[in-house]
Amino acid sequence: MSSPRLTVAEPLAVIIRALANEDRLRLVREIATEHAVSACEGFTIAELATRVEISRFAASRHLGILRDAGLVCRRQVGVRSVHTLDPSGFEMLEDWLYPLIDALETRRASGAA
Repeated sequence: MSSPRLTVAEPLAVIIRALANEDRLRLVREIATEHAVSACEGFTIAELATRVEISRFAASRHLGILRDAGLVCRRQVGVRSVHTLDPSGFEMLEDWLYPLIDALETRRASGAA
């Protein structure tokens, strides 16, 4: 029987592994940046490959890993298959990361190194 910690740690490890690649980080950053500045419907594989300067094959492979990690989702917009950020994976990462940041800030505020 697995411990409850593993049920949280396993998906989190998948997310961290997915983000531990420069091309995947660039894809996520490109999608996030465009969403922040416009009403973007999402990007096709070809659009992302061009923007991030990788092959379509590599973009497709990396986007599949990001989808499996819950960081990116794919949906149909007319005849186009577009990719957007999926908040669920980022929320899991945030839920894990923010308590650590809070603990570090508390430690720093108390004068501990």
